[in-house]
Amino acid sequence: MKPSRRLDCTARELSCHSTRPRREQARTVTAGAGSQPREAQVTDFGMTWKLKAKYDEVLVQVPERLKGEGFGVLTRIDMKATMKEKLGVDFRRYQILGACNPSYAHKALGLDLGAGVMLPCNVLVYEADDGTTVVTAVDPMQTLAASDLRFVPLIAEVREKLHRALSGLAG
Repeated sequence: MKPSRRLDCTARELSCHSTRPRREQARTVTAGAGSQPREAQVTDFGMTWKLKAKYDEVLVQVPERLKGEGFGVLTRIDMKATMKEKLGVDFRRYQILGACNPSYAHKALGLDLGAGVMLPCNVLVYEADDGTTVVTAVDPMQTLAASDLRFVPLIAEVREKLHRALSGLAG
């Protein structure tokens, strides 16, 4: 089976090029100007920050930081409660926030109505085994822009805004 092509765009350069297959690469992106020095691990699924701050504090900060970049939280799924209710099993504290920037969503849908399947941008907040709080945001350059080059300029801006918002988390 031929490895899938991957687009890789840095938050600063916003330039795209093909790279190795996803499983072979993870990289670190440093927080931008005006935010606390923090590094985000970028993996196949998204951009991840590991914070020492308490879960409840981070869960309050994330929507506030997203709002500062024009995103609203449209959905909130409490996986701990859902797993308990639907399966009767205990699960760690874990929430999935559906973040949407209406201006960018409108532009994406203007390019292709099918883009709605990738909306909103999921942001995970969960409590890790070591007591830290992990925040992971989808990397839209690895989803929508990777499948259709028309989206690259638009999605690069969305990625930059998500990265900037979450790099400023305290903790």
